[in-house]
Amino acid sequence: MRPTRYFFTGEPPPPDAPRRGGRPYPGRGESRPDRGERAAEVVRDLLGSWASLAAILVLMAAGVTLTDLHDRHADAVVVLTLLVSGITLAFVSLVLMATRRLDRLARDRAFHERESARRFLAVNEEILEQTEQLNAGLARLSARVEILNIRCRAAGDDP
Repeated sequence: MRPTRYFFTGEPPPPDAPRRGGRPYPGRGESRPDRGERAAEVVRDLLGSWASLAAILVLMAAGVTLTDLHDRHADAVVVLTLLVSGITLAFVSLVLMATRRLDRLARDRAFHERESARRFLAVNEEILEQTEQLNAGLARLSARVEILNIRCRAAGDDP
């Protein structure tokens, strides 16, 4: 399929054909991820959100409070372990949010590069067509000059 010329003519680019399943994946072309990659994306999207981070912090505070209320003589190690594990989960949530943001940026960049490549191909095709037209015009001009040259020689004139 030849790309539509639209760079110089101002015509809008043709829309992408809708695909089942959503967006293209960066670095993979148009191929869809396998089941494990999709599951990892779902987990990342669920745990890597501000709501998940807030829930982790609330559950951590509730756990510390319940541990303290349930056993007044709880060792400091238990409370410290609970705090450290909660903070670790909070940091994991922040890392997952950053990963999701980077994936979104990579997807947007891949889309932009694909669009740039499409525009480049359209411009390149238009230049090739214009070059072919110029070559055809030069061939016609050369043929006319040759015909005039032959006529001049036949008439006895030296061109």
